Amino acid sequence: MIILPLHTSHAFHPLDIVVCFKAFKIIFKRERNTKMFNRNYIEPNKIASIGWVDKAFHQGFTRKNIMSKFKGTRIWPLNPRAIEEKINPSIL
Repeated sequence: MIILPLHTSHAFHPLDIVVCFKAFKIIFKRERNTKMFNRNYIEPNKIASIGWVDKAFHQGFTRKNIMSKFKGTRIWPLNPRAIEEKINPSIL
């Protein structure tokens, strides 16, 4: 578990929209659109939606995606000065 210091989430949002959630949305929309087109769904049902969410989650939240974001924020590998450097780049 990683605890981010108060008022630093803007600098260290590891699973933000740029990596995991964006990938999730793209995969979900692609899966939904493909399945709805192929099966002539007028309106998706709950069972189908759960399958699309499951597939998008497992493809979007991969270890590679998650670790790349943690590396981008310099949370991993651990850099104790990362917060100071992000908030105040003049200390470099």
